Amino acid sequence: EVSDVLQTNMNYFPELESEAERVGTSLHPGDMFRSMLSYLRERHGVDVAMIPAESDRSAVRRYDPVTRKLSISEMLLPSSRTFQTAYQVGNLEARTAIDSIIARSRLTTPESIALCRVALANYFASALLMPYRTFLRAAEALRYDIELLESRFGMSFEQVCHRLTTLRRPGEAGVSFHF
Repeated sequence: EVSDVLQTNMNYFPELESEAERVGTSLHPGDMFRSMLSYLRERHGVDVAMIPAESDRSAVRRYDPVTRKLSISEMLLPSSRTFQTAYQVGNLEARTAIDSIIARSRLTTPESIALCRVALANYFASALLMPYRTFLRAAEALRYDIELLESRFGMSFEQVCHRLTTLRRPGEAGVSFHF
């Protein structure tokens, strides 16, 4: 069902792109991780802490809405720490847009709704960290060289590949990729 939602929308969600652009104007592109930490603290009262490897090797990211604490594994690479933080920003900032997409989709189970919510928050994170026009221009200028895009945006191979699949804006689409 979630794959159907992505296919129906050609893996392009303009409302999430808009939300990411809106939030992105409040962040410093030179240090997105620290900028998002400040943003979460100031806008949502959320503190971020690293989970020491010796205390929990299975956790990647945990968010406690009661204590407003986001915990991220110290074992993650910096690009993944940044992505997990952007994911949480998306859960808080783009909730209305995500709920709207889910409401118009034909999801029939709580599991597919939950999985779709994760996929859409991941989409938002990609859009926030690799803004559409900036990323598309870089992809074209670098001839879609994934390693160069990784370096330019400070993201992982998988994160760059995922973003490449979302460049489907009408009239401003990138090369069509499927991941």
